[in-house]
Amino acid sequence: MNNNSIATDNQNNFDNNLEFLKNAIDLRKYEIDTQSIDLDSNDLIFANAIPNSLNTSESVIIKTHWWGIDIILNNKLTTDIIDGTAATGTVTTAIVAALGVAGLLTGGAATIMGGAVAAAFALKTAELKIVNNGKGVHFPVTWPQWGTLLVALPAGVAGIIAALLLFIHPLRN
Repeated sequence: MNNNSIATDNQNNFDNNLEFLKNAIDLRKYEIDTQSIDLDSNDLIFANAIPNSLNTSESVIIKTHWWGIDIILNNKLTTDIIDGTAATGTVTTAIVAALGVAGLLTGGAATIMGGAVAAAFALKTAELKIVNNGKGVHFPVTWPQWGTLLVALPAGVAGIIAALLLFIHPLRN
């Protein structure tokens, strides 16, 4: 196989994965709470993404710190993921929105990463049940871990999910 056909195959795989995610994302509205943008000496809270404008009790907040990022799920969203009542597409939409506002990823890369993160959260329901204490959970991701996830982007959703399952675990809020 020559380099051009490998590049074409990789591009086709990327395009197929992106199309799959686009089709899988729940098209319900999401909102970005611009009131949550806050700068202080320790971190910058970029976005509180509410996955469904009709259900403002669920939210995802992404904070950046000197050590990495923190993906924070409130208790309602955590409980809905555990119970299987939160649609993966809805969680994906919220994460994609928060990543975009945070300036961490945009476009197709944000869609793939958001879908993989949401799918990994769904696969971690046992961990979520153990860790959740009625206040939700958060997933701290160091910059080296974030770099590993970015390196996994060309492998598509499956590669990112594998990386997430290995080294990113929820902690209590």
